[in-house]
Order: sequence, then structure tokens, then C-alpha cells
Amino acid sequence: MPQRLLALIAGFAIAAVPATAVAAPSQLHDCGTKVEQSVGTGWCSGTGTFSIQVTCADGTSVTGSWIRVTNGYGVRSLSCSHQALATGVTIVEAP
Repeated sequence: MPQRLLALIAGFAIAAVPATAVAAPSQLHDCGTKVEQSVGTGWCSGTGTFSIQVTCADGTSVTGSWIRVTNGYGVRSLSCSHQALATGVTIVEAP
């Protein structure tokens, strides 16, 4: 009987633990990009996580690491390899 009581109390204790909060959707805004020769740059303001992908004239692309912005401003620049010209920049928000 004491084991059943302990199991019942443990069950209530687990049920009373609050659920983990789920992150709010991205609130990034005022994002932009630019290309200068072999370098692509992307930026965003607000709150959220993003990365950039730079496409290069030689057919390759370069993807940056994730940048987490919390009520601020984030910027990332990446260069194409072998000094190929950058042809475009895409901002990718974290899922």
C-alpha cells in the first residue's frame, strides 16, 4: 500500500510541473541584403533567428551559421570561395 501511495503522489507531482514554453514566432523585420563583388551581406532587426545563403557566379553557394537577434540588430557577411563574384543573397529564417 505505501508503494501505491508513493506512486500516486509522484504522478500528481509530475502532472503539476508546468509545460515548457514554446518559442514565439519570429518577429524579424527591416531585413535587407546587398552584394559587393565577392561578398554577400544580410541583416535583420527585431527578435528571431536567421542565416544567409550567398549564391556565387561559379555555381556554388555559401551558407552562414545561425544568428539569434533579441530586440536588436544582426548582420552577417560571407564571401564566395576562390574570389568568385557573389550574385545574390537570401535570408533564411530558422524553422
